[in-house]
Amino acid sequence: MLSDVPLVYPNPVGDEILYVFLGAGAGERVELALYNLSGARIYAKASPVTNSQTGLDMSGYPNGVYILNVRTGGELRIYKILKK
Repeated sequence: MLSDVPLVYPNPVGDEILYVFLGAGAGERVELALYNLSGARIYAKASPVTNSQTGLDMSGYPNGVYILNVRTGGELRIYKILKK
């Protein structure tokens, strides 16, 4: 059974896709927003959900720590992402 809580994998992430597994009851779209530690939003998009997951290509971002906001429906989850 899939979890109701989104799972972000892999973390730390390299120059690859960061997957967001949305679990049971995932809608058709999810809003992703990526921030650097200075608080600047560097990515924001409503992404389609396929097989209860979506992804974010991290290859264009420098190494460091980021904050990923995942909004599904009325719920917001916040994750710390390490880009190596």
